[in-house]
Amino acid sequence: MAMAVEKNSPSTVENKNKSSPIQQENPASEQQQQQQQIALGDSTSETPTNSSRRSTMKVTNKKPLNSITMAKQARDLENQYYVKKKRFVLLKRQLVQKQKTTQDLYEDISQLRDKMILNGAKDPGKLEELKIIEIDSSKIPTTEPKVQQIVSNEQQTKINKVNTPSVNNDLNMDSEFIITLNNKLKEISKRYQELCEEALRKHTFIIVSLEKSLEENADESNKDSNPEILTRLESYRGDNTSLKTRLEEMKSLQLEAITELVKDTCNLYNEYDISRTRMKELNNMLDDQKDIREQLSTLSEELQTEREKHNATKERRTQNEGQLQRARTKIRDLENKIACDETKIQQLQTQNKSFESQLKVKEQAMEQRLKDMQKTIRNSENLVSKMEKQRDSFEARLMELKETMNSKETTAENITRNMNDQMDAMIVELNQEKEKRETAENELSVMQERYKELEATSQEMCKLLEQSKNFAITDGSHTENEIRLFNDLKLAREEIEEQKGTILKLQQEKEEITAVMHQAANNSEDESKDKLAAELMIKSKEIRDITMKRNHFQQITENLQKRNKLLEGQMQDIQNRLQVQIKEGGKAAVNAHVIELQQQISDLRNSLAETTAHTAELETALTQKQLELEQRDRIMREQSKFLKVRDELLSLLKGKVGHTDRDTSNDDDEHRKDIDEINKQIVAKTEAIQELYATLENKQMQVLRLEKIVKQMEDHQDHAQAQRTRLENRIAQLELALQEKNKDQRSRGFGIL
Repeated sequence: MAMAVEKNSPSTVENKNKSSPIQQENPASEQQQQQQQIALGDSTSETPTNSSRRSTMKVTNKKPLNSITMAKQARDLENQYYVKKKRFVLLKRQLVQKQKTTQDLYEDISQLRDKMILNGAKDPGKLEELKIIEIDSSKIPTTEPKVQQIVSNEQQTKINKVNTPSVNNDLNMDSEFIITLNNKLKEISKRYQELCEEALRKHTFIIVSLEKSLEENADESNKDSNPEILTRLESYRGDNTSLKTRLEEMKSLQLEAITELVKDTCNLYNEYDISRTRMKELNNMLDDQKDIREQLSTLSEELQTEREKHNATKERRTQNEGQLQRARTKIRDLENKIACDETKIQQLQTQNKSFESQLKVKEQAMEQRLKDMQKTIRNSENLVSKMEKQRDSFEARLMELKETMNSKETTAENITRNMNDQMDAMIVELNQEKEKRETAENELSVMQERYKELEATSQEMCKLLEQSKNFAITDGSHTENEIRLFNDLKLAREEIEEQKGTILKLQQEKEEITAVMHQAANNSEDESKDKLAAELMIKSKEIRDITMKRNHFQQITENLQKRNKLLEGQMQDIQNRLQVQIKEGGKAAVNAHVIELQQQISDLRNSLAETTAHTAELETALTQKQLELEQRDRIMREQSKFLKVRDELLSLLKGKVGHTDRDTSNDDDEHRKDIDEINKQIVAKTEAIQELYATLENKQMQVLRLEKIVKQMEDHQDHAQAQRTRLENRIAQLELALQEKNKDQRSRGFGIL
């Protein structure tokens, strides 16, 4: 028995050592163990009393303890096997993902090398060929390990050997169960101890009774007792003492075995509870992993959509850069043209200065001639005053005519308004008369029917009168029906006469209304035609505007439909790409996409900063050019005014010279030559100014176009900035979600370990 206890003691120590870290994690298991130790303390407090079945306990305690240790070892081996298998599967997945990423990088590097060679750059050299590691999952054993088979075989042998009923695994192994088990084991040992004590008592009683009987016999016979009997009694006494000592040893051994059994059951229950909690945690982990996979799939889809949006923004950015480059080239061309125009303007200004100097010289000569011409001007002023008087009289006449025209127009408008009101009133009266006529016609039709009925009755009455010539209404000679028919005849004749009078009145009113209508139509035919023509013109203009708007809206709807179709196609492509990427890659692919998006966002930020700086420069340049153009416009307007004044002076001079030419012919020839030269110079200047105006208008149009392009670029930049902010917010959310998920997974992994 001592050997059995010594053999089982290390297993219990190992179980305690194994369960100690788990007890630190689970406070509930610590409370259960404390209750079990209290129960064990109660069991050890009892003293041993009997030592009868020592050999039987030795045999029964050896086999279950060995089987328990074997089962524990098997569980430990199983746990190690499954942990290593999971680690192997994870490493295999990571290896496959890394191999895919390395293959993609190798292909990208090879493509870049080919492009560099095609563009004429130096050959950077070939990369080493990839050596792909292939892992055959078929080589891994899928069958159960040998430890499980050994444990199952041992369990089957135990079931075959022991014909006891199986205990359910789902028992609530609490402290009450341990206490009841301890008490039952104590009761079993107590019964056997009581039997042994009774046997020892009887044995001692027999020995004592034999001693007493021998003493009594010796006293009676006064003889010495048999030595054989005494030796036997002494041997019986020694056996009795030895049996008592053995019984006490047996009690102590049984108590120790019971305590060890209870401890083993407690340890087994703790292991069972820990394994159950682990299974629950693993199930929770599996559910969490499923949720995480679903979230990762959604996140990968969103990342793909964002990536495609980013690609679209890239394309737009490239287009915008191309447009900016074109705008820059156009601006440079315009600047070159403006520089050329400035040189031309400077040349023209120099020419103008030379012409002004020439004009000053000629003006001095002309002033002398003007003094001579003033006399002629005085004579011409009288003529001008006469013409002005005639002009004033004509203007007064025109004003009178305008006033008469305005008064006539106002009267015509008032007449038209009155006629319209009369027409509306006549239309209302006509509608009323139509209603009255309809009612009268209905009454006529009713009266005609009644008249026909009365005629039929009158004919019948006439026939009756012819039959009875001596017809006279006398009291008592005619029946009531005849009298009633006679009265009805009178009433019908009176009503017929009244209806005839009403019909004649209605016909007269109808003729009057038709005459009035004809007069009104003849009077308002011309005015109504003019009004109708004006209204037709207005309505035709409105219809044209409406048709133009409808065509414009149709074009907008068609463009929107085309754009919707394109967007739907892009969405389908994005969804297909997302599905392909979700099938191909997992977490590593998502992380790589996130890194790519961050790089693209940084590139977009840099490009946006450059574009904003460039747009600011363009805006400053545009403002400068606009100011310069406004200044030039002012200068050109002043020059044009100056030239107009000169033209008027020259025209006056021509008129005056025409009067003086009759007196002096020689001076006229020279003056004409001078005037012709001046006219030619003025024509040349006017043509140059017109050309400058045309160039300025073209430049203004070009500047407006450039402003529109810059506005479009600013709109594109605003849109790109909005998309960038959305992408940044979305990526930040995704990064936070990934960090939280990684933290959760790490905490769960440490909890499992």
